[in-house]
Amino acid sequence: MRVRIPLILGALVISLTCVMCASKAPSKAPSAPVQAKSAWQFTDSVGVNTHASYFDRSYNPQWETMATRLAEANIKHVRDGAMWDSGAGWMDAVYQKVHSLASRGIKFLMIFEPKAGISDDAYIREVLARCGSACEGAEGPNEKDGWSVQQMRSFQGTLYNTVKSVRPNIMVGAPSYIHCETYSRHGSYEDKADFGNFHPYQGGRHPETLGHETDGYPSLAWYLGCVRKQSPTEPVLATEVGYHNDTTQTNHAGVPEDIAGDYAPRLFLHNFMSGVERSYWYEALDQSPSSTQEHNFGLLNHDGTPKPAYTALKNTLAVLSDPNGANFTPGSLDYTIFGDTTKVKHLLLQKSDGRFYLAVWQDVSIYDVNTRTRLYPPNKSVNLTFTTRMTQIRVYKPNTQATPIKSFSNTAQISQTIRPQVKVYEITR
Repeated sequence: MRVRIPLILGALVISLTCVMCASKAPSKAPSAPVQAKSAWQFTDSVGVNTHASYFDRSYNPQWETMATRLAEANIKHVRDGAMWDSGAGWMDAVYQKVHSLASRGIKFLMIFEPKAGISDDAYIREVLARCGSACEGAEGPNEKDGWSVQQMRSFQGTLYNTVKSVRPNIMVGAPSYIHCETYSRHGSYEDKADFGNFHPYQGGRHPETLGHETDGYPSLAWYLGCVRKQSPTEPVLATEVGYHNDTTQTNHAGVPEDIAGDYAPRLFLHNFMSGVERSYWYEALDQSPSSTQEHNFGLLNHDGTPKPAYTALKNTLAVLSDPNGANFTPGSLDYTIFGDTTKVKHLLLQKSDGRFYLAVWQDVSIYDVNTRTRLYPPNKSVNLTFTTRMTQIRVYKPNTQATPIKSFSNTAQISQTIRPQVKVYEITR
């Protein structure tokens, strides 16, 4: 992770589909059947960064605890460095950790960067051999904005060609950068990558922020405008996202742990509905007991105990889990949200058993990063209305629990209070 030096760019406006619209005035939304997205695809869009080679940090003593926590949260994807050393013992220890996660059904996206003492081709081949089936993807160098275009394209070309010759079915990602100008300078990598790669940190602001600078930084739309210079047509992955908890920082600001917990489900939902194929929270575990920024991005504390962000994400994935949904094509549902829908965002998902899941929340800030104070936006009162009676509607608050807090039967309308925390409505027709 790096802080971003502000750049002056043209504002980008991205038009999004109606499933993610937030009305600008008290009204109703939507007014026609809404096409659902796949619940399985959403849960599959969640990943986490890890550091298997950090033997001097919390990752070493807490690796197995972390692995258990990730599996319990139904997280299937992690991102880590493509680790190499000339010592066989070191390599054995690192890749034992990798395969420990893989044994729990968790697959790796590996970051490849040149290593001293070995050719690029040999390095890539050895890592792929060590990683085996634990690796589902490879990506280019991480945040190397200082590299020349020629240097980056040369290494990325070797990475792409070598990976495809050894493991043709795994995806290869482009490099990630800190600055938008680097994406412009380096241009498209679609001839050397299967997906674009970016790090859309909001710097402590809420996930749906429209940006606080004239160019829209640090909104997701602004970041998408940058990464689309690298990947105009291919999928894009946000390989680092999240919040740290060092609230003394002012550039890349932090937020309290409970605020990060409220934002975490919103971040993944917002990224998914905006077309980001997968997002990787940075990171799984606080690196040490230190309170400084780089050591406090974790979903888990340095001792492996859960933070609120982990709990909220675990509960969200538990509610939306659909193990049999990989090949399911979702349908549509006719519903309307009446009342004060200003800043109310909603996303409709469906599982392969036919049940719909409607996530609803306010896309507002609950923490001022400038004054370092909490914000308390007013609740919204709305009616959720259907064209026919629903057999059952169950209400979940994943920030606090994975079991329903309320249930309704044989009804075509319910009255609800919408807060900045995500609510999920399980709807059975």
